[in-house]
Amino acid sequence: RFIFAKSRGTSDNAVTVVQDDDNLGSILFEGTDGTDTTTAAAIDCAVDGTPGSNDMPGRLVFSTTADGASSPTERLRIDSSGNTGINCTSGGGKLAILANATTYEGLELQTPSGDGSGEFHIGVHQTGTTSGRSIVVKRGGADGMDTESLRIDANGRVTVGGTSASASGPQYSRLQVLGNSFAETTGLFSLRRNEVFGDITAGEDLGVIHFADRTGNTFAEIHGECDGTTGSGDYPGRLSFHTTSDGASSTTE
Repeated sequence: RFIFAKSRGTSDNAVTVVQDDDNLGSILFEGTDGTDTTTAAAIDCAVDGTPGSNDMPGRLVFSTTADGASSPTERLRIDSSGNTGINCTSGGGKLAILANATTYEGLELQTPSGDGSGEFHIGVHQTGTTSGRSIVVKRGGADGMDTESLRIDANGRVTVGGTSASASGPQYSRLQVLGNSFAETTGLFSLRRNEVFGDITAGEDLGVIHFADRTGNTFAEIHGECDGTTGSGDYPGRLSFHTTSDGASSTTE
């Protein structure tokens, strides 16, 4: 064990209580630069709240020195509540990530090969003010493309396959789907039953669009249904339209 202990007392074995933000101990990793010794990284423990009898809240801080710098900068913090901040000191959840100041990306998911193929980047896009912030998911790839795949903007609108639409006209819908610019420019929206054709029988729904109020009361529906016996290369289908009559609470075809 290595034990780093701090007291605010000035004599041996003093037990004067420490205070919030007091540094309790540090581990420094240093290297000589040809002139003197410089810190490359550090791990610090500090008091993270008001201590008392048998009450010693603490935090761990991990710092590294950037290329071209001579002193460490905090990169990761685990506070007394177990909240973790990456490139930030706090957040509203258990994990907070401060996005890259240039690309606004905060999280990157890579394939096991780590070759850049299939990467996804999740971050925030900002257009000047808090009201202009959006959550953005980008797709990477070995071809060097960094294509935006999904965006949730500050108004709660979801755009798949591109950036948010304008705030006027039909483009102001909550969900917008853009076509794949590499293979298909037409916007496609697909509803699929979670079965293969051989398990689907006549009359079964393949997908339903509900028109309802915020509590789920349905006013109208459009059903995509199987319209016969299925087989390889044989997928009979039909559309049925349903509305709720005045004075009724359920739809009728």
